[in-house]
Order: sequence, then structure tokens, then C-alpha cells
Amino acid sequence: MNPKQISRNSRSRRVEIVAAAAATLLFIAALTLPAFYLENGDSFPGIMCAILGWVPVEPYANCIAWLANPLFFLAILLLVISKPKLALVSSLLSVMLTPATFFVEDVLVNEGGTKSDVIGFGPACFVWIAGCALPAIGAIVALRLSGTPEG
Repeated sequence: MNPKQISRNSRSRRVEIVAAAAATLLFIAALTLPAFYLENGDSFPGIMCAILGWVPVEPYANCIAWLANPLFFLAILLLVISKPKLALVSSLLSVMLTPATFFVEDVLVNEGGTKSDVIGFGPACFVWIAGCALPAIGAIVALRLSGTPEG
């Protein structure tokens, strides 16, 4: 392997690690921010979406959007182990599920099953979507730097 190829692989590896770390930080930030603004005047935190998002609440948009999380974490793992093509696929699938967030009509606000209507979307939604997209961007840059054909 020539020195130029080693340099390309080194830069590609750094991009993968930085993208994975940045995406993870965005996910953590989304957990701390309001995800939904509710009719009752409260906000629904991102961490509650992560914890309860898999619980089916009609019209089930929350479950569909929540499925982006395992794909997101798979993309992070694939970037860390230097599988940018697979990370790109996983991240893009994750991003394709995230718009379901905007179809969430109400959320459970207590253990008694009381729901409150969603009247707005908080910053957590947008930070989370950006975090889901970041592994794809990192994978594309890493593939370009390594000279690997995209096909």
C-alpha cells in the first residue's frame, strides 16, 4: 500500500469516527430537548419519546418513527467498524422513517393512559432527524475519501 493510499484511509477513518461521535452527541442532545408541545401547555421531552416511542398509540406514527432509532444505532456501529456502505444504507433507512414524527397527533402524558394533543414540534424532533442523517453524510464522505466506488 502506498503512502497516499494510507493517508486516504486514515482520513476516511477519521471522518467515520467523527461522524459517529457527532451523531451520537446530537441524539443525546435531542433527549434533553422538548420534542412536542402539548395542548395542555406542557412539553413532551425527547427522552420520553425514546423511552415510550415504541408503545403503540393510534395512529401509530410514534412507533414508525421510533423504528428509526435501531437503524440509527446500527449505522453508528457500522461506521465505527468501518463499513461505510452498510452504514449509508442503514442511516438512509433511518432518515426515511423520521418524517412519521410529524404525524404524531397525541402522546400519553401519564400512566393512567391520559393523552394530550400535540400542537407543535420542539427542537428535539429536528435535532434527532439531523442526527439520523449525519451517519449517511459521514459515510458518503468516507467513501469518497477512500476512493471506494459507490455502486
